Amino acid sequence: MNQERILVYGSAGSGKTYAWLSLARLNPESIFHCIDTDASINRMLQTEFSDLQNVKVYLARTWQKCEIALALIEKEANTGDWVVIDMLDSLWDFVQGYFTDQVFNKKIDDYFLQFRKSVKDPDKLEALKGWTDWIVINKIYQDFINHLCYDLLQLNVFFTAKSAKFDKKEDQTIKDFFEDVGAKPEGEKRNYYRVHTVLYFIHNTGGYFVTTLKDRGRKRFFAEPVNDFGKQYMVIINSKGGGQETQ
Repeated sequence: MNQERILVYGSAGSGKTYAWLSLARLNPESIFHCIDTDASINRMLQTEFSDLQNVKVYLARTWQKCEIALALIEKEANTGDWVVIDMLDSLWDFVQGYFTDQVFNKKIDDYFLQFRKSVKDPDKLEALKGWTDWIVINKIYQDFINHLCYDLLQLNVFFTAKSAKFDKKEDQTIKDFFEDVGAKPEGEKRNYYRVHTVLYFIHNTGGYFVTTLKDRGRKRFFAEPVNDFGKQYMVIINSKGGGQETQ
C-alpha cells in the first residue's frame, strides 16, 4: 500500500476520531501513533475501542510538546505505521501561542489582554492585526507539517480537524474547493493541499455521512452513510479505483 495522507474534517461528534480508530482496528499489524491535542483519545481507548493494542497516544497541548511527540514517533515508528494528529487545527493555534511566547515572553491570551487594556478607543483594536509575523509563523508550522507529509514517506498520515464556515473575505481557491459542502477545515488554510484525501463528515438525525472532496481518482463518497469507516475505506484503499482526482 502506498503512503496514505488523509484529512477528515467535520463538526463535533461527526465521527472523525472513530474513523481512524476503526482503521486501527482493521490494521493490527500497524501502530497508530496519535498526537492527541484534545485529550480525548485515552477515554475512547478505555471504552468503545478497549480491544485495540496498536494505538500509542502522545498527549500534546503545546507546540513544543507536538514537536517532541513527532521526534519520538520518528524514532519509534516502522514502515507502514500511521501518524495521527487529532486535531490538526489545534496545531495552528499552538504555533501562534509559541510565537507569542518566544517573541513577547507572554502567553497569547495575556498578550491580547494587556494590549486591550492599553487601548482606550476600540476602533484602534485594528492594531492587533500587527501582532504576528505570519512569514515566521508559517515557516515554523510548514517545517513541521511538511516534514511529516513529505519526508516520512514510510509512514501513513491521518489528520482530523473541525469544520468552519466560509467568511466574506475567503480566498477564492478555498471557496471553489469546498463550496459543494459549504464548510472548510479549521486551521492553516493550505493543509488540504498536503494530503491525498479530503473527506467531510457530518452527523444528523439520519446518521453519519461522508463526502469526498478529493481522493486520488478513487471511488468517491457523496453524502454516503458511514456504518464502519474502517471497513468501507479499506475496500477503497485496496481497490484500483478509477476516475479523476480533484485537485
